[in-house]
Formats: sequence, structure tokens, C-alpha cells
Amino acid sequence: MKALLTRGIGAVASGAAMALTIPPFDFGGLVWVALIPLFFCLWTAPTKRAGRRGFLLGWLAGIVFFLISLHWISVVSPAGWVALAIYLGAFVGIWGFLAGRMAHPRRRAEPDGETSLERKLREKSESGTSHWRESMSSLKLAFAV
Repeated sequence: MKALLTRGIGAVASGAAMALTIPPFDFGGLVWVALIPLFFCLWTAPTKRAGRRGFLLGWLAGIVFFLISLHWISVVSPAGWVALAIYLGAFVGIWGFLAGRMAHPRRRAEPDGETSLERKLREKSESGTSHWRESMSSLKLAFAV
């Protein structure tokens, strides 16, 4: 329960920090650290159901961000303001799903403790083919098609 509350506070802090980077607050320097609490919350959670937790934490951060940044809509329609923030927050939730599920640093560790990214890099370095050579052959193929 404490970990859930801590992750929720981190998501709210990240959403608020993102909202402070745009006018009328305009603290542009915060853009470099605004997502750190959210990444910390996403990547310290257990990897089981990481996508679902990532979506919910991202959605919470998105709702806070849009509630603060779209505060001017509350003059026209307070219900529309909240509904729009909930709807647009889902897009940040989708990003949270992807960041929590696919970009998790401890994702899919092999039995020897090696992650899939480390395994791919090791296989590339052992094969002897250059990354530049592969990318050039892909570029040639793309122009041929």
C-alpha cells in the first residue's frame, strides 16, 4: 500500500512538473527533469503487470498535467474540463504502458542475468559485422524498393 501511494505521488509530481514547463508558469528548465519521477515509478515497480501499472501511472500523470495546463477551459465548462483531461490523459497512459512494458530496463532477463538488449549487443559485437555496414545495406534496400 505504501509503495502504491509513493508511486501515485511520483506520477502526480511528474504531471505537475510537466505542466509547469508551459505558459503561464513557463519554468522551461524543468523539462529536463519532469519525467524522472514517472520513470522512477514505472521502473521500480515489479515487472509483473508492468504494462497495466504503467498505463495507470501514466494516466494519472496525464490527468494532472492536462488539468493544470487546460485550466482555462473551466471557465467555459468545468465538466468538460475534467472530461477532456481524463480523455487526453489516456494518451500519456498509453505512453506509460509502452515505457513500463517495453522499455523497462529489467525486462526479460535471460537465465544468465543478461537482458535482451545486452544479448543483442553482444551477438552483434561477436558477429563482426559493422553497424554502419548493416545500416547502409538497409538504406540501399529502402531506395531500391
